[in-house]
Amino acid sequence: MRNYVKWRIDRKVFNLLEYYVSSLLSSRIWKGHRKTIADAFFCLHSLDEGCPSAFSYRVFAWVLMLAVTVCLPSIGSTGFAADYCAADKQVCAFSRFVFKLEIGGRVGSAVYVGPKIVATNRHIVLADDLARISDENGQTYAARVIPNDQREDLVLLEAGNLDRGPLPWRSKAASQGETVYIIGYDQIANAIKVFPRGTVTLPPAVNKPLSRIQHVAKAAAGSSGAALVAADGRLIGIATSGYDQRGDAIPVSRVGHLDARSGEQHRVVHRAIGRDYRTCLETLRRMPKRRARLARRAVDYLVRSCGKTQNTHLLDDAGQVLGRAGHMNAGKDIFSQALELDPHALSNRIGLVVTLLLSGGTEETIPHLRWLVEMLPRDKKVLRLAVQAGKRGGNLQFARDALQRLEDLDPALAVPLRQYFFR
Repeated sequence: MRNYVKWRIDRKVFNLLEYYVSSLLSSRIWKGHRKTIADAFFCLHSLDEGCPSAFSYRVFAWVLMLAVTVCLPSIGSTGFAADYCAADKQVCAFSRFVFKLEIGGRVGSAVYVGPKIVATNRHIVLADDLARISDENGQTYAARVIPNDQREDLVLLEAGNLDRGPLPWRSKAASQGETVYIIGYDQIANAIKVFPRGTVTLPPAVNKPLSRIQHVAKAAAGSSGAALVAADGRLIGIATSGYDQRGDAIPVSRVGHLDARSGEQHRVVHRAIGRDYRTCLETLRRMPKRRARLARRAVDYLVRSCGKTQNTHLLDDAGQVLGRAGHMNAGKDIFSQALELDPHALSNRIGLVVTLLLSGGTEETIPHLRWLVEMLPRDKKVLRLAVQAGKRGGNLQFARDALQRLEDLDPALAVPLRQYFFR
């Protein structure tokens, strides 16, 4: 047992080191070398499947030395790595408008939106006032938070003599299926990066000012507040997340609205909203990670503190905590609150479906799942939930259609669901 535990620990450290090195390399090595490095890491992953052990560790040593040789020179006065960009030149050129943001011990991204002004997320700023921003070349600027009275996850900062000229942006709303890129700070690679392209899943809902652009453009830790850029290199949103399977972004048109509601006269309200965000985040951090019932007052405090933020991501996190702890009614209420703010908040709708299934409300899930299947016809998690809910609720044709789609997408994943459906 001791040897097994030691192997697991060694393997975990090895994987973390491998990920760190590969992230550094991805931001420093030009495209021609990447296949060689990818092959080397594939061999390392296959140690138990025929790759000679000595060769594998020799390859790893070579990769590590290459990482040190290439990456360490970039860690100097700027602390930044030069990033390779595989996107079209107009997308890559937008990197000059994106910054690393440091405030109150937290790190994120910020986007230039006009002379002296950058935008970022409120959940990064919280109630702090002073920040530092750094561009891709390591040039730094002191920045001051401009107070506003909006609960939106968006804040403007004023940065001294910052002026990057005209900003390429687009007022037209994002369209479903449109190609987009997140450009932001990558905390692992310590670089401003253009992340792999993604697509818009849903545009913002009509007549819902807090509704966001739903997308599947992947990013990384540190990319909150990053730019969501269209294929023509124009800014269409400020990303609030994007380092998991789904993400969203605040439409760039909201920046003008926020500017009109920003100024020193809103300082007191601004700090109160920031404290609400901080209280919710701290409450979520204190919640148990395992499945454990919470005291009634803990449930009430979580619902109240996160409900004040009107932030769909924080409401989603709170709903998941409540569902995991078995407080299904409170979980349903908080997911429903999020959907009132943004009917297109996909993670919240999926969270509500899961909570309803666990609490026996199978029939209530069907309208939500029909909508989700229509919006996300290739989402495996949605299709799996549709099969389960349709079978359990007696809506067999709905379940059969979802199963057929899943079999077309992933036959292996569909096997246990087919067995469940026909038993």
